[in-house]
Amino acid sequence: MSRLDRFALVLFVVVLAYMLWFVFVPPFVGYANSYDFTRQSACLGLWQFIEGVDKTLGNHLFPATTLLFDGDLRPVACMRSSDNLFGWLITLRHSPGQLLSMTEVGLAKILLLGGGTAVLLWQAGALRLLLAVVFALLFSNWAYLSYANTLYLEFSVLMAGFWVLGAGACLLAGDERPGRVLLGLLMLALLWLGLSKQQYAPLAALLAVLLAGFCWLRWRALFMSAALGTCAVICVVGFSWFNPVSSLMMKGIDEANKTNTYFGAVLPAARDQRAALQQLGLPESCLSAVGSTWYSQQGARPCPQVAQVSRSRLPGLFVSQPDTLLVPLYQAVLRVRPFYPDYLGMLPPASEAESAQKLAVARPLSFTWLLSLLPQAGYLMVLALLALSALLSTLVLVLQPRQVAALSVMQRGCLGLQVLGALTASYALFSSVFGDGYIELIKHAVAFGLGLAFMLAAWPGALLGCIAVLRQRRSQTLLAIRQGLS
Repeated sequence: MSRLDRFALVLFVVVLAYMLWFVFVPPFVGYANSYDFTRQSACLGLWQFIEGVDKTLGNHLFPATTLLFDGDLRPVACMRSSDNLFGWLITLRHSPGQLLSMTEVGLAKILLLGGGTAVLLWQAGALRLLLAVVFALLFSNWAYLSYANTLYLEFSVLMAGFWVLGAGACLLAGDERPGRVLLGLLMLALLWLGLSKQQYAPLAALLAVLLAGFCWLRWRALFMSAALGTCAVICVVGFSWFNPVSSLMMKGIDEANKTNTYFGAVLPAARDQRAALQQLGLPESCLSAVGSTWYSQQGARPCPQVAQVSRSRLPGLFVSQPDTLLVPLYQAVLRVRPFYPDYLGMLPPASEAESAQKLAVARPLSFTWLLSLLPQAGYLMVLALLALSALLSTLVLVLQPRQVAALSVMQRGCLGLQVLGALTASYALFSSVFGDGYIELIKHAVAFGLGLAFMLAAWPGALLGCIAVLRQRRSQTLLAIRQGLS
């Protein structure tokens, strides 16, 4: 084992120990229930337990530290997700009627994340240290670790997304076909991500298709390409199959999301709102709803026709009125800070002072906290530089494949991480703001920080790789000129 490999191992163990301390060791830190716990609780019969608060209601003020396993299943409100596996495993250890700590769910998440990451690092080869650094950036981050002690689905997005991008980078950078272990982890991660949340199913499918195409072009690996292609199909249809759009719950969610998207984000940015309404197929009577959301309307439904509007109409609106695309995206970039849902309480009343001290220790270790401290101009400059690096990496990978093949595995891996990280971050913002407007944007766009972590860790190596490719190209051009002159 090389010195770099030993350092990667030590870093992984230290971060894993830190995660266990943050999630499992008292005092408790986690996010309060915005109501969404109900969707997982209804599948498992595992409910929040707070004195004086109905188990089916949200409580924004402080987190639930205790869960009640009463076996009360409510299929109508159940959101089937790969994330449900954590709660289901916990219920196997308990009998109906028992109270249990939320940290049991958090511990299950940390153990699975640690086990899968150990496999990834074992298979990563030359990218081992780089992926260990990304792991540290992501999961030493209190903003993301706090999702472990919840029944939100976001932890599965972070965990599976990390595995997908890490294994995908290993595949893109490798000289040989990936082994069965790495391919198996990649397929598991793709399926876990695609079945975690409806929002991220298309991202998982897109990544699977891109990696399948790479395997075919690089190695003519029919089985590998077919296996990844099958994952893409499952990701596309799987979540909808488990949670039919025709169900009462999914219909309600769809109308709420469309209301927030069109009236809360898109239409307020339109220069000609009447023309925008017409292009979306909405009557002019809905003009009064512009600027409102599902929650500000409080169920009044001033424009029920919005439920019938397909998002396939949005590209045409973007072309005719570009502000409806650019303004919401710009607002999303700004509103995604401070990278954690600050409208949700995190400190339980019984240990508020101690939990606050724990957070005070954890915050300086988080890259998102540092980004939040930057002035807006500095923050936007960091994002612009990362975007430029990702664009350059993409152009090099697509236009100079022969020169890229001559780079080291580390440099190729950094180029791949830049591209995959940028794709993930961009998708997270786009799908969030045009999926549910600005409502709970920070939570919905949790994969934005996932993509940023990969980009931040990889940009120095990606920059060196791009410079090396450009030098090779320049040398080849000069050699061709000299040979032509001679």
